[in-house]
Amino acid sequence: MRTIVQDIADELVASGAERGLQVAVYRRGELLADVVAGVADAAFGNRRDVLTAEIPAGGTMTARAVARVYDALLTGELVPPARLRELSAPAVRGLDEVTGVEAAWGLGYAIGLSPGLSGDTVFGMPGSGGTVAFADTATGVAVGIMKNRIGDFTAVDRIGAAVVSAAR
Repeated sequence: MRTIVQDIADELVASGAERGLQVAVYRRGELLADVVAGVADAAFGNRRDVLTAEIPAGGTMTARAVARVYDALLTGELVPPARLRELSAPAVRGLDEVTGVEAAWGLGYAIGLSPGLSGDTVFGMPGSGGTVAFADTATGVAVGIMKNRIGDFTAVDRIGAAVVSAAR
């Protein structure tokens, strides 16, 4: 798994599509991949004024940390299995007024995050700059993808789809 993720991350950076990526993958408490590619410049994000600012929808975490949270959801450490089924199942479907595309939402989580991760077994939260954290209930993988360049979801689609496919 680590080699697959590292190869895709390196390719995205080499092509210029990304400047720097951090990707982590867990499965049942085991860290399967913890990858950094390109420039992992945390200087801005680690400034005291940024860390203490109230930035709406701005999280301060690593890919490994957020992937571990999703892994804890899958393994029952944070919620019981019945609650996981509730929160990760589509509760509402319709037009997302922000993105303008059809979307499904569970209880606090997007269901099927992007074209590459479109199934009802994938739940998580995409970030506006192309970062994401998600889990797949069918394969048991939990993934965090953090970027240092605001952009699209190319990295999420490529890496996420490869991880889910390899986990099957």
